[in-house]
Amino acid sequence: MLPLVALASAAFALTGCGDDSDYDNELRPPSPINITAAIGESAISVSPASLGAGPVVIMVSNQSDASQVATLEVNDLKSNPGKKKTAGLRQSTGPINPQDTAQIKVVVEADTTYTLKTDDDGIEPGQLKVGDERTSSQNDVLTP
Repeated sequence: MLPLVALASAAFALTGCGDDSDYDNELRPPSPINITAAIGESAISVSPASLGAGPVVIMVSNQSDASQVATLEVNDLKSNPGKKKTAGLRQSTGPINPQDTAQIKVVVEADTTYTLKTDDDGIEPGQLKVGDERTSSQNDVLTP
């Protein structure tokens, strides 16, 4: 009886040892960066105007006297040999009342220039230049 129990215990213990050789422990994406954009009477200012690729949250503040819709779109996507070209991005806020804010959440691509504009032709668009990808947030504590 004892050898049978030992054999069953050994078999049970061996089934708990899985093969994890096919598991890819991929790095987390970079932590999101908050970017501010202010819609003025004559231009949109974006800060910071250049950053690394990864997730961003753009907080858009309407400092003009009229309601505005902010639109972020790809202006220029550099082609990298061997890398598939990403389809154009176009993301808009709803109408932003004067002295109010809205946000745009997006993952920006490396080596790309984005334009933040409004429907008002009198307001000059802002530019956001994206360089290489930011480092992973894999070892950052207290990140989601």
